[in-house]
Amino acid sequence: MLDARDVARRSNDAFNAKDWTGLAQLLSDHVEYVTPGNTVYRGVDGVRDFAANWWAAFPDVRASVHRMTAEGSTVVQEGTFTGTHQGVFRTPTGTIPPMGRRLRGGYVAVLTVEQGRLARQHLVFDRLELLEQLGLVPPAPAAVAQPRVARQGTAS
Repeated sequence: MLDARDVARRSNDAFNAKDWTGLAQLLSDHVEYVTPGNTVYRGVDGVRDFAANWWAAFPDVRASVHRMTAEGSTVVQEGTFTGTHQGVFRTPTGTIPPMGRRLRGGYVAVLTVEQGRLARQHLVFDRLELLEQLGLVPPAPAAVAQPRVARQGTAS
């Protein structure tokens, strides 16, 4: 039986390779993916929809894990996703047509493994940053450092 770290590594490798068969073999029948905005994809078919959406919208999508920590059945991954928006991206609020823009964003994924299979993944990333990079919302204005004003001492 695979341990939690092995399941996490293999599921990430299968996602990057767009290997649905390999990914499906790692999923429990009752798997659920929770994504930003608390969108939940339930069951193997739900995870297939999630993966297929990212693969279609960002054909060169890649999730690069920078740090992975495991304790028992729980694995936390910190990483960066990259990809070029070349296909329709389905979101809970509607579809986004291809914009041709390159994305790069950080993410954290918390995975729960049961009996050698992925039972739950909670994915967190900055949705606003993604929308900014797609050109759908204006970027935040650059922060301007304010000069410090030295306090004058008071006479006692």
